[in-house]
Amino acid sequence: MTKATCLKFLFFLSLITNAQSRFVSNLRQYDPSEGISENRCVIYGTFIPRGGSWSGGANQFVTIRNVETNFVSRMEVKRMKTTKEGEFCLFIRPGEYEPMDYTWTTTYAYVMITHTQPIMRKDSLNDSTLTSSKIFRFSVPPSSLVYVGRWQFKDEPVSFTDEKDEADKKFIRNYGHLDFLNAKRSVPE
Repeated sequence: MTKATCLKFLFFLSLITNAQSRFVSNLRQYDPSEGISENRCVIYGTFIPRGGSWSGGANQFVTIRNVETNFVSRMEVKRMKTTKEGEFCLFIRPGEYEPMDYTWTTTYAYVMITHTQPIMRKDSLNDSTLTSSKIFRFSVPPSSLVYVGRWQFKDEPVSFTDEKDEADKKFIRNYGHLDFLNAKRSVPE
């Protein structure tokens, strides 16, 4: 491949990537100066990322889709330089959601490679047809604080578990003004 062809390919690839990213909004971190309202809820949980020295310490994201509106959002579930279990506390609109895919980066020497993996149930990973029985879902009622679980993405298959009592202890220390003890549970299933 010539240098000019390679540059054209990279330019074309960047156009596609930029065009796709315009249709995805990022969920914002919870800010105590903004409260929970009819159209602004809060989800929280913990996340175990793919990691190790090969991850480059880059952010990791889960893309979710609102089933009713088809609106796609991106959750930052791992921040730079963290390799162990982390936490997220994000604003979100009410609705039923499907985690769609997981994006992480690996680093080799001077090259960073971004990976995207669909999020599906263990028994459907090798099946190419997509049905609702293969997809995880969670619900966010209006005006609510919702615990969405411990998301384990370190190993395949991914899993979602309910460890609310343990998570609440961590979150009360960092976000004490939210009523975690009375939060609703909606772990993806």
